[in-house]
Amino acid sequence: MGDTVRRGATLTEIAVEGFRGIGPKRALRVTPGPGLTLVVGRNGSGKSSFAEGLEEILTGSNWRWAQRSSVWREGWRNLHAGDHTRIEGRFAVEDEPGAVVVTRTWPAGASLEGSS
Repeated sequence: MGDTVRRGATLTEIAVEGFRGIGPKRALRVTPGPGLTLVVGRNGSGKSSFAEGLEEILTGSNWRWAQRSSVWREGWRNLHAGDHTRIEGRFAVEDEPGAVVVTRTWPAGASLEGSS
């Protein structure tokens, strides 16, 4: 087996469209740097939708939703966005020029598990 090179990655932007509390596309830009990043906003402003979207693109699942009933999990798609659901994360990765982009999309009518 070859040696595995581990490089640091930092989130620089998460864009969400048609997912949970976010209808039309919204992006949250994060300035990379040392320390803790806080996302602050009023209730219903989309904070959890961004966080859960990030978890979904990186792991393909959501821990909080796995603990809920199937009826609760069916409400993941935003009703005001039509059938277009997409989450995109941009990362700055050490020794990589430009951004590394991770995207998850759902076709019309797909279940939460039906993304690519």
